[in-house]
Amino acid sequence: MPRSAPIDKPILLTVTTYDARTDLYVQAQIIDSGGSIIDTIELTHQILGVYGVDYTPTTEGYYTVYYQLYTDAGFTINAGYGASKETLDVNSFRTDMLRLLGLVHQDSVIDSQSYDTDGNLRSARIRCYDGAVNAAAASAISPAAYVTGQLFEYTVAATYSGGLLTKYTILKVL
Repeated sequence: MPRSAPIDKPILLTVTTYDARTDLYVQAQIIDSGGSIIDTIELTHQILGVYGVDYTPTTEGYYTVYYQLYTDAGFTINAGYGASKETLDVNSFRTDMLRLLGLVHQDSVIDSQSYDTDGNLRSARIRCYDGAVNAAAASAISPAAYVTGQLFEYTVAATYSGGLLTKYTILKVL
């Protein structure tokens, strides 16, 4: 089963030795679905034989991460553990879910509203944050900018005819 990984967000790549060795050198090759090596990275020892590194995928697709353990820093002497691998499904589902949650106003601030003479909303700004604390901080200084934890921003525009809403648009800014 592939591990899901979001685009442009770091994920932790890890490999563990069965005997908790801490003196090894670990290399991971990232291979695309066409079989091309797109990146080679070094994992460092974390704790008790666990080696890891943050990796940030930048393109959607399926990738194989091929891990190999060595006894030397030049990555030439195989440590005898055998290679291991995992499949990454790099996609934007997580980002899309965060966008949807923001658009249903979870941890969002709606401000900079303007209204017509009948009191109908004409325009506004929606800013979505990574949590309630940052949304509350943004709300407290609204409409001033508050970028800590800001994930997305949208503009809202509405038009009316005869007092009835005829068009409502939400456009992504960030």
